[in-house]
Amino acid sequence: TILNAIDSGTKVGNISMLWNRDLREQGLDFGHFGADGSKTFGFTFEKTDDFKIGSYVANLFMECGNDGVAIAGALKHGDKKVPEPAMMLGLAGVSGLGLMRRRRQRKG
Repeated sequence: TILNAIDSGTKVGNISMLWNRDLREQGLDFGHFGADGSKTFGFTFEKTDDFKIGSYVANLFMECGNDGVAIAGALKHGDKKVPEPAMMLGLAGVSGLGLMRRRRQRKG
């Protein structure tokens, strides 16, 4: 028997499906594996304030029930988005230019 419904739990967010085109646009390319199936999909979800700290297991089983993938992970306290290096360099550059301008104004 293949159980394809969740028996219990608490929903904390929505899942957005990602199809072939979406995955390609994000840089995913299975071509070098020779995998070019038309039924490839992924999913994404946003970590909201409702997500609790702790470990989790995400799994996906195929319709036949004998092929599956499980991913174990953990949400840690203080997990935050990390600023991009380009943005940090840009801010440092603008700050440096501002300091140079201020020094020139004081000298002049």
